[in-house]
Amino acid sequence: MTDDGIRLATMIDQLREELMESMALGHGQPLQFECGEVTLEAQVTARRDVKGKTGLRFWIAEAGGEGTTGSSRVQTVKLTLKPLVAAGDPDKPQRRPLLSGKPEPRS
Repeated sequence: MTDDGIRLATMIDQLREELMESMALGHGQPLQFECGEVTLEAQVTARRDVKGKTGLRFWIAEAGGEGTTGSSRVQTVKLTLKPLVAAGDPDKPQRRPLLSGKPEPRS
């Protein structure tokens, strides 16, 4: 797997960005949705490089990917995430985000 592949951390970060965008779009809308658990399932490659770097990284598996030096195995990973809106103050309770899309034009 090369460095231009998609890391699992990048996929989760992009999901966070999408949820934040949905929250912004839904702000002030009369109908909003509470975001419950989010389940992601992905084929990932756990890979340890032999190029002197130590550690293990998880990459989204690509069909028909090129062979590389190092050991890797494809695994199915299922993550259940519980999005919470940070309160800014650790003593204040966090809450589930409210989501909405763009309102459809009325005819």
